[in-house]
Amino acid sequence: MMKSPKWTFTIAMLTACFLPVLPAAGQQMSSPGEPVVVPRLIRFSGKAVDAQGQVLSGIAGITFTIYKQQENGAPIWMETQNVSIDAGGNYSVLLGSTTANGLPADLFSQQEERWLAVQVQGQDEQPRVLLVSVPYAFKAYEADKLAGHSASEFVTADNLQTVVQQQLQQQGAGVFSGSTPGSGPAVATTKRPLVPTDGATDFVDNNANQVVLVTQNGSGRAILANSHGYTLDAVSNASSGGAGAIRGYASAPSGFGVFGGATSTTGVNYGVWGRSVSTSGIGVRALATATSGSTTGINATVTSASGTAGVFNNTAGGKILSGQNNGVERFAVDGSGNITTNGVVNAASGVTASSGGDGVYGMGNIGVWGQSTGSSGNSDGVHGVTSSAGASGVAGVNQSGSDGGVGVYGTGGIGVFGTGSAFGMQTDSNVQQARSASGWVKAMALVTGNGIAFCFNSTLAGAAATTPPCNFGFHSFGAGDYEVDFGFEVDDRFFSATSTEAKESTSACTSYIGGCNNQLTANQVEVTNFCDSCLGGPLYIDGKIYLIVY
Repeated sequence: MMKSPKWTFTIAMLTACFLPVLPAAGQQMSSPGEPVVVPRLIRFSGKAVDAQGQVLSGIAGITFTIYKQQENGAPIWMETQNVSIDAGGNYSVLLGSTTANGLPADLFSQQEERWLAVQVQGQDEQPRVLLVSVPYAFKAYEADKLAGHSASEFVTADNLQTVVQQQLQQQGAGVFSGSTPGSGPAVATTKRPLVPTDGATDFVDNNANQVVLVTQNGSGRAILANSHGYTLDAVSNASSGGAGAIRGYASAPSGFGVFGGATSTTGVNYGVWGRSVSTSGIGVRALATATSGSTTGINATVTSASGTAGVFNNTAGGKILSGQNNGVERFAVDGSGNITTNGVVNAASGVTASSGGDGVYGMGNIGVWGQSTGSSGNSDGVHGVTSSAGASGVAGVNQSGSDGGVGVYGTGGIGVFGTGSAFGMQTDSNVQQARSASGWVKAMALVTGNGIAFCFNSTLAGAAATTPPCNFGFHSFGAGDYEVDFGFEVDDRFFSATSTEAKESTSACTSYIGGCNNQLTANQVEVTNFCDSCLGGPLYIDGKIYLIVY
C-alpha cells in the first residue's frame, strides 16, 4: 500500500524532452546524416502543495529517482537537487544537471517503461509517475527553423556547461534557515546561490544564518580541502559580541570540536595555534561548561621522555602564570620564577632551590608550615640539610623586634631535636623553658652578704634576664643567712647551693622541705653559709654562694 504523500506534486509539464544542441558559431556544420551530440538533460516541471493542499514556496532539497517498475524494485538512477519553488508553488529542474555528463546514456536505451519518483528531504518517497514520451526529437541541421524556433534560441555544445551553471544559479536562489551548530539540521528560510564550477567561486550573501550548508549523512568528511598555503582562512568581521571565525562542535562521546595536527617530523610546528592582538586579548581559551564530573579546561600530553607537557613564556619578562578561582588569583609565578600563593604548598618530594636561592621561603602568619602524616620512621614535618660549615639546616628568624617573638618553635613528642658531631644544639642567646618543665636551668644567682652579684632569670628576655638583680628579691637575716625571692614558684623544683670557699658549708631550704630558720613562701629559698673550722666552732659567716634552680 502506497503511503499518503505529505507533498503533492502536480505535473505542470512532463514532456521530458532533451535539450537540443547546435554547434557554436564559426564551427563547421556536421555532414548530412552525421550523428548529432545530444545533451542528456531532462526538463521536469511541477507544482508543489502540502498534504492540506496549501501551495509551498521557498527552497527544498528534493531527490529524483527513476525505477523500472511502478512499485518496489531497485532504483536505476538517482540525484538530489536544491529546488526553488515560486510563490505559486511552481518549480522547474533539469534532471541530470548535477553531473558533467548528465543522465546515463543507456538510461532509456532498453525501450522500457521508466517511472520517476520524487522525495522531499526528510519525508517519504512520493508515488511514482510514468515517463510517457520519447525524451528527444530533432530535424536536419540545414533547416532554418527547428520546431518553429531559430538557431539562436538553442544552446551550443561549447557553452552548454556555462548555460547549465547559469540556470542552476538562478534555480538555486532559495532559502535556508540556519541553526546553532549542534542543534539540528537547517530548515528553509533564506536566499542563497547554488553554483557548481571547476573554477574559483565566491559565495556572497547577506543573511542572519549561513551562506553555504554542507551535510554529510555518511561516515565520510563533509568538506575536504587541500592547499599549499592556508587550507582554510576564516575571518569574522564582527565589531562586537562573541563572534568567532571558526566554531566546531562534536556530538561523539570521544569527539573533539576542533582538531589540529602538524605532521612534519622536524621544525617547530603547531597542532593548534592561536593569536590575539588585543591589549586584553587571549591567544587560546579553553572552557569546560559541564557543572559536574571531572572536567578539564586544558589537557596537554607529550609522549617524548625529554618533552615538556606545558610551556608558558612571557617574552616581556612579566608574570608567567596566574592560577585563579572564580576570577580571584590564588597563586602566581612572576617573571623571576618566584611563586606567590594564598594557600598551602604540598611537596611530596620536597622543594629544591638553585644555587644561591632559598629552598623554602614563606611569608604570612605562618611563614613555613611542615606536617608529616607518617606514623613511624623519619617522618619529619620540616627537615633541613646543609653542606656549608657555617650554615644551618633549619634556620628561624623573628624580625618582629618583640622579646616574645620565636625564631624556631617546636612542639610534640620532641619539640626540637638536634644532633651533631660538635653540638646537638647551640645558641648565642639565653635559653628559656617552661617553669614546670625539667632539663634546663630556670634561674641562677651568685649570692653574697651584700646582695646578688650575678644572675640569670629564664622567665625574662634580653638584657633584663642577666642584669642584677634579674628581678630577684634579696633579704639578709644576719651573717651567713639569706633569703632569695625568685618571683616564681621554686619550692617544687630541684636546686643546688655551693659555696666558693672550700672551708665553708652551705645549705638551702624551701617551704616544702621545711627546717628553715624563717617562714618562707613558695617563691623563696633560704640559704645559710657557715664555717666549721673557724675559731670558736661552727659560725654563720658571710660568703659567696652559687644558687641554681632547675
